[in-house]
Amino acid sequence: MKKKILAIGLAAAMSVTAVGLMAGCGGNGGDDTAADIIAAVAREPGSGTRSAFDELVANSEGTTIDDALESGSLASIVSEESSTAAVITNVGRSYGMIGYASLGSYLENTDTVQAVNVNGVEATTENILSGDYELSRPFMLCYRDYDALSDLAKNLISFIESEAGQAIIGEDYINLPDLDVQDYTAYNGSETTLTITGSTSVEPLMQDLVQAFENANPGNNFTITITGSGSGAGIADAQAGRNAFGMSSRALTDAEKETLTERQIATDGIAVIVKRGSEITNVTFDQLYNLYINGTPIVVGDED
Repeated sequence: MKKKILAIGLAAAMSVTAVGLMAGCGGNGGDDTAADIIAAVAREPGSGTRSAFDELVANSEGTTIDDALESGSLASIVSEESSTAAVITNVGRSYGMIGYASLGSYLENTDTVQAVNVNGVEATTENILSGDYELSRPFMLCYRDYDALSDLAKNLISFIESEAGQAIIGEDYINLPDLDVQDYTAYNGSETTLTITGSTSVEPLMQDLVQAFENANPGNNFTITITGSGSGAGIADAQAGRNAFGMSSRALTDAEKETLTERQIATDGIAVIVKRGSEITNVTFDQLYNLYINGTPIVVGDED
C-alpha cells in the first residue's frame, strides 16, 4: 500500500499550536517517556473521526463528549486540527500529548506514534470485528442517486467491490464481511472526469483504490480528483451536486439520508495515539472524557 498520510503539506507540518508547544515540555518537566498526558489534539467540528469519537467516548455517568459539548466546549488544553496528518504530526512531537486517528492511518505512522489500549482492549481488526474494541466507525461513500451516477462513477464502485479492490482495503482496514464480491469489467465509457471530496480519514484509502483503478484501466483518458476536506464538507458537496462521491467516516444522519444514499466500503477503528515510546499504555473512556472536557491530566501509572 502506498503511504500517503505523510505527504502532509507545509501547512500541516508547521501547525504547532500553543497547546502543542506547552505539551512539548512534558508532564514531568522534560520531554521524557514518563511524561503525564497534559494536552490533547482533536479533529475539527464536521470531521467524521471527531463525530465518532465524541459520540462514543463517555464518562462513568454515561455522558458522552458530544453531550457535554451541547452546553460547553472542549478543555483549553485541547487543540483542533483539520486533518488526520496534522493530528499525527502534533502527537508525535511530545510525550505529553494524546490524540486520535483512523486505525489505518495510525498503522502507516508507527515510526512516530503508538496506539494505547482503550478500556484495556487493543485496537486490532479482530477486536473491532468482535465488538470488544469500542472505538470503530464505517467508511462511507455518499451520493444523491445511484442511477444518476456517471458510468465512470459506477465502474469505480464495481472496482472497489471486486476482489482487487477488496484486497487493497484489507491491507490496513477491515473488509465488509457480508459483501458479495463481484467480478470487475474494465471501464469503456465516455466520461473523463470524476470528483471525490470529504473525509481526510477515508482519503488515503480512496487514493490507493483510485490508483489501482487507474492501473486496471491502462490507456485510460479519465481524471479523478480527490480532495480531503472533512466528512461534513464531502456530504455537503454531494447534496449540492459538487462531487460524484462524498467521503464520510461516519454514517449519514436521518436528515442527510433524505437526499443522499450511503454505501459503506470498509470499517475502521479509531486509534488513540501517543508519541512512540510513551509509558502510557492504556486509557479509559472516563479518562479521555475528563481530559477532553475537563482538562484533567492522565497520570503515568494511573491508566487503569
